[in-house]
Order: sequence, then structure tokens, then C-alpha cells
Amino acid sequence: MDPIITVPMLVSALTKALDSAAGEAGKKAWSALSTLLTKHRRQTPNEADAAAAPLLRPDPRDIEPFAQHLATLAVADPALAQSLHDWAAETARTFGSSENTVNTLSGTVHGNVVQAGNISGSVSFS
Repeated sequence: MDPIITVPMLVSALTKALDSAAGEAGKKAWSALSTLLTKHRRQTPNEADAAAAPLLRPDPRDIEPFAQHLATLAVADPALAQSLHDWAAETARTFGSSENTVNTLSGTVHGNVVQAGNISGSVSFS
């Protein structure tokens, strides 16, 4: 199965990395993304050059278009999609969860489903 990478996942990860860019963890997240895009650029030089531009001077206003561009590149390149998915997951683990929770449910469900970010207390179904 191909990895799923969505714009909201990327926006969340990019925002967390940008918000923490002054700290060591944020620097590592940006460095990992830069390395990932550099590797991709070597494989597809023309289209990936534009993808790396926001890494030079990150700006919160660039997050959404940057995420859109990365997601578009990922659709055409399963290896890039996997790398971005792994990067976003690692960033989420490093910086913890936020209000940008993304829940995905596919297929047929027989029974109850709870989709949530953080649950404090019990969940029950009647």
C-alpha cells in the first residue's frame, strides 16, 4: 500500500518544525526535511528545486503553499511520499500532538468508531 501523505499532515509537521526552529529539535526537523528534499532533487532536479526554496527562509505564510507543493510532488513519487510520511510522523512524535489532529478511516466499519486527538477519561457506547 502506498503511504498516505496529506496537506493537513504536512501543514501540521511544518508548523511544528517552524515554531521550534530556534531550538535543537526544530533545527533537526528542518535539516531532515532539507536532506530529504536534496535527495529528491538529485533524482528530479527541475521540479524539486522549487520545493526546497521555503527551507531557506521559513515563513509561516509559506507553510500552506509549501505543503500543497510537497503533496503534489508526493503524488507522482511514492518514494518521496514515503519519506515525507516518515518525516511528518517523526516530527509529530518529536513535538507531540497538537490541535491539528488528522484522523483517517477507510473501508467498511462494523461497529463503533472514535476519532479524536486526545481523550481524557473513558469512552463508552450505548
